[in-house]
Amino acid sequence: LAHPGIDQAYQVLEDLVDHGLKGIEVYHSSHHPGMETKFIRMAKEFGLFVSAGSDFHRLEDDSHGMLGTKTLDWEHMGSYYRQLIMERKKDMGANV
Repeated sequence: LAHPGIDQAYQVLEDLVDHGLKGIEVYHSSHHPGMETKFIRMAKEFGLFVSAGSDFHRLEDDSHGMLGTKTLDWEHMGSYYRQLIMERKKDMGANV
């Protein structure tokens, strides 16, 4: 779910998860620390991937974040890849 703090989509997060949502963009150029904390909590509650994005569009665009200003720490990167591998194994019919 991209930038849930902008369009308030987090309000229907449970419904989106029920329909197959796998991740949430916690770290975004428009999210303040309180929002990030809230979205981390929601990601844990619903077992979602955590992602980050600066929302970079182009150099001449001052209304979006600059490239690389939002990143994931190693904890979230490791968790993301572990979940991705488990999903891939399930899709391939392997025992997890």
